[in-house]
Amino acid sequence: MSKSDWGQRRVLVTGGASFIGSRLVDRLVDLGAQVRVADDLSSGRLENLHDSPDRIDFHQGDLRDRDFTRAVGDGEARNRLPFDRLLWRTGLHRHAPSRVRLEPRTRRDRI
Repeated sequence: MSKSDWGQRRVLVTGGASFIGSRLVDRLVDLGAQVRVADDLSSGRLENLHDSPDRIDFHQGDLRDRDFTRAVGDGEARNRLPFDRLLWRTGLHRHAPSRVRLEPRTRRDRI
């Protein structure tokens, strides 16, 4: 995975203030991605994002709230979010996959 793979890609990370999610956010930022984090801070903490607070777009709220979800997606419809990648539920440890793939995929590929 190189910087050119992620440079200027728009990525939404939900649960990005969790221990695992924040590490992912830091790595994506280091690789040059434009990262937006959506987290309700129920299990995550802002302190986990200390390495990149000025380099991310953080939104606090619950994605079950339609108004919040629209705000995070800049008002776009669900199937037209303005992101190249969506990394979802990164903070749910028991549901998290054993590996996180950080290689860009084509739009035809399903995440």
